[in-house]
Amino acid sequence: MSNLKGNKIELLAPAGTYLSLLAAVNAGADAIYAGGTKFGARAFAGNLTEDEILRGLDYLHLRNKKLYLTINTLLKEAEMNELYSFLLPFYRNGLDAVIVQDLGVLCFIKDNFPDIDIHASTQMGIAHAYGADFLKESGVKRIIPARELLLPELKKMKRDSELEIECFIHGAMCYCYSGQCLFSSFLGGRSGNRGQCAGTCRLAYSCGKIKEKDLLSMKDLNGIFLLPEIAGAGVDSLKIEGRMKPPSYVHTVVSIYRKYIDLLFENERKGLKAADYKVDKKDLESLESAYRRRGYHEGYFHNHNDAGMISLSRPQPEDHPENDTEITRKTKIAIAGKAIIETGKQAQIIISFPNENKNKEWKTKGAKVAGAINHALDSDTVRKQLNKLGDTDFEWESLDIILSDDAFMGVKDLNELRRNAITDFRETLLYKYKREVVTADITVREHDAKVSCNESGALRLTVLVSNINQLRTTLDFNNEKGCLSAVYVESDFGLEEETLSCIGEYVSNIRNEQSPKLIIAMPHVFRDDAVRFIDDSYDKIIEHYDGILVRGIDSLGYFIQKRYEGLIVGDAGLYAFNEKSKNFWLKNGCKTLTAPLELNRHELQKLGLKDMELVVYGHIALMISANCLKKTTKGCDKKDGLCSLTDRRNEKFTVKNSCKYCYNVIYNCVPLNLAKEKAEINRLMPSGLRLQFTIETPANTRAMLDIFCRVFCEEEQYAIPDSPHTGGHFNRGVK
Repeated sequence: MSNLKGNKIELLAPAGTYLSLLAAVNAGADAIYAGGTKFGARAFAGNLTEDEILRGLDYLHLRNKKLYLTINTLLKEAEMNELYSFLLPFYRNGLDAVIVQDLGVLCFIKDNFPDIDIHASTQMGIAHAYGADFLKESGVKRIIPARELLLPELKKMKRDSELEIECFIHGAMCYCYSGQCLFSSFLGGRSGNRGQCAGTCRLAYSCGKIKEKDLLSMKDLNGIFLLPEIAGAGVDSLKIEGRMKPPSYVHTVVSIYRKYIDLLFENERKGLKAADYKVDKKDLESLESAYRRRGYHEGYFHNHNDAGMISLSRPQPEDHPENDTEITRKTKIAIAGKAIIETGKQAQIIISFPNENKNKEWKTKGAKVAGAINHALDSDTVRKQLNKLGDTDFEWESLDIILSDDAFMGVKDLNELRRNAITDFRETLLYKYKREVVTADITVREHDAKVSCNESGALRLTVLVSNINQLRTTLDFNNEKGCLSAVYVESDFGLEEETLSCIGEYVSNIRNEQSPKLIIAMPHVFRDDAVRFIDDSYDKIIEHYDGILVRGIDSLGYFIQKRYEGLIVGDAGLYAFNEKSKNFWLKNGCKTLTAPLELNRHELQKLGLKDMELVVYGHIALMISANCLKKTTKGCDKKDGLCSLTDRRNEKFTVKNSCKYCYNVIYNCVPLNLAKEKAEINRLMPSGLRLQFTIETPANTRAMLDIFCRVFCEEEQYAIPDSPHTGGHFNRGVK
């Protein structure tokens, strides 16, 4: 067996409803994660009301278990006003931790609720220890990394960051790296970043010779056989997915994982080997029959990607077990009691936990015991009244009664003594969880659009290019027009000799003080392969580029640790939905940011686009996936390339497989184009307007540069050509 060193591993269960919370506790969960009526990434789950969360906290704490609240969506500026009042009652009642995606929410909670633990949601997409270290410095106690990480990556993150690591062990898997999916958002207006994913990836698509298959639909994760390895990697918490699933599912899955986690540690205690850990076939069948959707797979723990993870065909729906009221019954806490009823003294009840130190006792006194006039009180009457614990959390394991022969006490006084004793005992146990709160100034102010950081007020263009031909076209265009302030170069080709030669020639022969800055764009996902490549190319980055474009927390953390002195620009993946998140990034390394792609113009105005570029053209990346469409459909040939994914409406989505970093990018079928929104964009006054070129030919690249230069830089009255495009969320936004 791996050396577990006796470390306790938390079993973390989902609760989409209060009944699921009860089922999880009955099945042996150590902690529960649940959403409230707002701000959770499962908006379509039952979710818990405020009263249910408060009751749930007490119920769990009395049983030495924890509750983590999901506030794991991106909050708009106007919503930040609601966060304090939403979280306050839970904080007061001892909420153990919050799970967050939004860095503005993280800062808000640190400022206003300082005693609560903060867990970084998998929606943050943390894939390397650089990101974990960055969040550790920002006040995070636990990381829930990207689900795509291999076991060695998890082990390294734990070792290097020394943070708690929580990983998913069972349940649904997403095709996209969490937090990097805009598929549902752009196609249906329902954002996964706002808890309303429409499951667009579960639909049928065609690719090449494969027609109408569920090419993006993942099987469910089943990690029961991998428990020894996962525990050996140092993972602190094993998380079961399922806030949308019924209590019967929660109870079955939790109970089986409880059994095998306990078995794991029992085997360790006995000094057994890994080969001695076995899963009973009946348990496996129970586990997988609890919810049959698309089959099961062991996930990414040993596989960077695998066609076997994909469920190509849609199975027939199955009936799932009805909820058994027994699995959701309220469990009782065993207590030991001693009732002392002696004539002339106050009656009292002493409560303790069975088999615990008798010095740890709780005493409650009641009415004074009178002497009997006609009939003395008998022990059967006392026991009958004290046994009436009803719907309380407790039951007597033992109850000793010390009774004077001539004592008398009325039934009413006995009942009051029992109620007060149980109430006092309960409140004493819960007292350590309660918190006092100092009222804070939490008003989020309304504000108008801010002026651009361009002192002249003139809007300038920036351009992102994805291949050498687009780069050459862009540099040639700027040589003629001079309207670009920055050129972003994708790193997968931007550090090749041909590209560096092109840049060197440009710098030597053309570049001047008015020329655009050259900025290297980091990979969308910053895992070990990417780190090694950037490490090897670091000197080239310093020599040839003025700055970097970072897509996530991992790459930002990397360059901060490197003490990088160039310009750092945050891409849209560093979400800045509200002023606090925006200010966080600007205070933590970024000189400028990119406006969120899911906010509409009114929300962008409230946010203010000072120090923010606005993407005005480009095929938006809808998904970043560790899985490879080419590998699924044809097999891996380890060559970069493009293919297309066709949906049921015959819309074609270009898919780029980036072998250097081993991920796929799925681009929108039509480009975002805001050329006709000049008047509204001028009101917003962003610091720059970005054109993002991905699959465009040199001719297309030149044509779009010309259009945007004429409209925004040369102030021409120009008839913009019609072409298939989308306005994205600029006017519509997301809920």
